Amino acid sequence: MNPQRVHAVVASAPGKLILMGEHAAVHGCPAVIAALGLRCEAVIERRNDPGVLLDLPDVDVKVLCTRDELIGYALDARNRWATYAAQGTPQAFTQLRGVDPAHLAKVVIGETALRVPEHPAPGILIRLRSAIPLGAGFGSSAAAAVSLAGALLAMERSSPSLKQIGEIALEAERRQHGRPSGIDHNTALLGGIVRATRDEAGVLQVEPISAGRTVPYGFLKHFCVYHTGPAAEPTGAVVTAVSQHFSNADRRLLDNMERATHDLLALFDASGTWPDRLVDIVRRYESYLEQLGVVPPGVQQAIRAVEHAGGAAKICGAGALSGEGAGALLVVWPGEPPDPLPPPFSRFQRISATLAVPGFSVERA
Repeated sequence: MNPQRVHAVVASAPGKLILMGEHAAVHGCPAVIAALGLRCEAVIERRNDPGVLLDLPDVDVKVLCTRDELIGYALDARNRWATYAAQGTPQAFTQLRGVDPAHLAKVVIGETALRVPEHPAPGILIRLRSAIPLGAGFGSSAAAAVSLAGALLAMERSSPSLKQIGEIALEAERRQHGRPSGIDHNTALLGGIVRATRDEAGVLQVEPISAGRTVPYGFLKHFCVYHTGPAAEPTGAVVTAVSQHFSNADRRLLDNMERATHDLLALFDASGTWPDRLVDIVRRYESYLEQLGVVPPGVQQAIRAVEHAGGAAKICGAGALSGEGAGALLVVWPGEPPDPLPPPFSRFQRISATLAVPGFSVERA
């Protein structure tokens, strides 16, 4: 198809919620993830004036760039990431993203241009907006990277390759988070509920958990999702800081986290009293996250209140090393939630969004 006949593209991708496996997944353990029904949308339209007009209302940025500037930005980001990858220190991480609020979008556009020499063509408007809370463990950056990369590629071909979208999104996530597991962007691509594992070569394998099973989707009615407030530190900084807990010499914590995730996966084929077993598994995994030091005291207080009322709760995502918020919080009630909810929840935002939603989608005009 002639690219000039494509006047506009609209692409979107969902956020994500890690049901179990955060932090451990970075070190080779499995994870279970659900696509979250809050989406990021990328709109690309052709315009008569030259240049790439980048409109990011969520971060209050509107800037006109040349193609060469965007490629240069992506190459510079590659170099900063290489320095971080070689050193792996919190200090190196602070230099990774810089202070440009358009950082992620510029990296995606530049990385796409490096792979598709004729794109992005001059004379396009790119608008990116998201309903996903930022910095909260809901996969906002991955959804942005997937939707934008997919929209750019769809301007040049009738059916963009999910593999190539994933490659670009992973590079963008590296520039954003340092050493991402790869879970977020794969969930944004596939949607539904997925299982992520690493093969013997260490390569991440993400596969859908069959919608034909009744238990995974039966789980969802027992889940409530909250936003406890943005984390004080970016995901990559938290992951880097807690990596000391996962030394080869002492794998006890990592093994416990992996065992809990396998127990959750086993429930997908179980029946009978699984809601009570789910409560036990979630409580165990939360205790491991607290051992990592990524659950602030105020959030722990709310979790203890849930447990006292008969439920379970855990943060979903990297969490935080300091401050009051820890991003996403998953709450499990084996029956009906209490009314009223425990008092600490008055300060949290309820996320009224469906889980296990479809993944990446694109429309062309």
